[in-house]
Amino acid sequence: MNAVKALHYYKSNIGLVGNHVDVLTGHWTAQDSGIGAGVDSYFEYLAKGTLLFQDPLLATIFHEHKAAIEKYIRRADWHLWVSMTKGQVTLPVFQSLDAYWPGVLSLFGEIGDAMKSLHNYHRVWKQFGFTPEFYNIPQAEAGTNREGYPLRPELIESVMYLYRATGDPYLIQVGVDILRSLQHSAKTTCGYATINDVRDHRKADRMESFFLAETTKYLYLLFDPDNFIHNSGQKGDVIQTQWGQCVVDAGGYIFNTEAHPIDPGALYCCHRSQNLFSEQKATLWKFIPVSNQKEEESTEQNIPQEEDTKGKDDDKQPIEIVKLSEIRHSFTSDVENHINKDSINPMPPVNYKTDEIITTEEEDKLSTDSPNAESLKVQVVAPPSVIYKVDDSENIDIFEAPSTSEEHYSTPVIGNNTESFIKQTNTRITRFEPQILLENIRKGNLYPTNVTARLNYQMLSCQSQSFLQRISIVGEFF
Repeated sequence: MNAVKALHYYKSNIGLVGNHVDVLTGHWTAQDSGIGAGVDSYFEYLAKGTLLFQDPLLATIFHEHKAAIEKYIRRADWHLWVSMTKGQVTLPVFQSLDAYWPGVLSLFGEIGDAMKSLHNYHRVWKQFGFTPEFYNIPQAEAGTNREGYPLRPELIESVMYLYRATGDPYLIQVGVDILRSLQHSAKTTCGYATINDVRDHRKADRMESFFLAETTKYLYLLFDPDNFIHNSGQKGDVIQTQWGQCVVDAGGYIFNTEAHPIDPGALYCCHRSQNLFSEQKATLWKFIPVSNQKEEESTEQNIPQEEDTKGKDDDKQPIEIVKLSEIRHSFTSDVENHINKDSINPMPPVNYKTDEIITTEEEDKLSTDSPNAESLKVQVVAPPSVIYKVDDSENIDIFEAPSTSEEHYSTPVIGNNTESFIKQTNTRITRFEPQILLENIRKGNLYPTNVTARLNYQMLSCQSQSFLQRISIVGEFF
């Protein structure tokens, strides 16, 4: 759920998401937005998670994305690839992975839009006998170097879902067309082969595992209306659990992206039953990055933080990405300047020659009653809204924080010798920083790089593939 909320949080200003994201920074490394490769499972799990967990939050996120898809990606019942930030078309193609979308729409009862898209996909199948990985819509031909069909299940999956929802005999005919093509061109002595080129039906010596796990399963369920998977809830098995009775095998199975059926009744046998219809209105809470928790903690300690009031939307605030090696401990100076400027009862200025903070009253009391008493400890708080990135590049950055003679990190000295409310003590708890440890290891060269890796295995240093090359991988896209 945290990953789902994070992806929704990092959507663009127009509500679209890309297809590849850096999980460390939240930055989109591929900003082409569509419904196919790279993002299909995200939309599918939003829809199916809504049904399986009865979670209105997932439904809210799905419909927000769907509204953006209808506005920018859908063009004349096709779904193209567009820029996630501007919405202009970048790739006018239909991918065979897009064919899952009508089945997802059927789960929400949107049969009309689902059938329109399915008719387009069926026309492509009738044109070639299969759906190529890429279909160039303006030119009505298979995409260059994307002419293969690795026995994908997405089209027959949507056909099965829509037939269960409508009973339309046209969908049975679509299933028959798919079955005939497989039997005629893909069947071999030992199984069914991937089609290398849908234009001449040349085969490859390869059969993907999802053909048996998904494609044949959906075909079987389409032509078997009496299968237990299609149970309408009129019958089931009562199970006694420690929380009472629950019903299983009553139907309503939810298929995951690999076509494994999950019984919702069995899921709710594992814990106490809950009221599915809560009296509280479903609210889409704002996803807050972990780095903002430090800002809240500092607020609780009566240390005001400067707020950005330049008209930016709270949900669209940029997140700064810095290296830990670039951090300088200037947080205390920023706090002092802010307090002296805005506070009604300004706190005494900070003496940067010491490390620990106590109030003025506590200082007076300690100086009279217990001159050797230890003062309160303070921890250096990192700036809010910052993601710390460990840089593993070849250019080594050395952490150059100024240090004292006792090997402790110090803060910069600012002029103004005024009365201090910071007291220095002999004991100190050093805060562990993983980045400092990493930089010390690099500086000491305790673990030198194996130089033979680059010499013997050049592929370890090769450049990453482009987006179009990545989504052209033969087989299941991941």
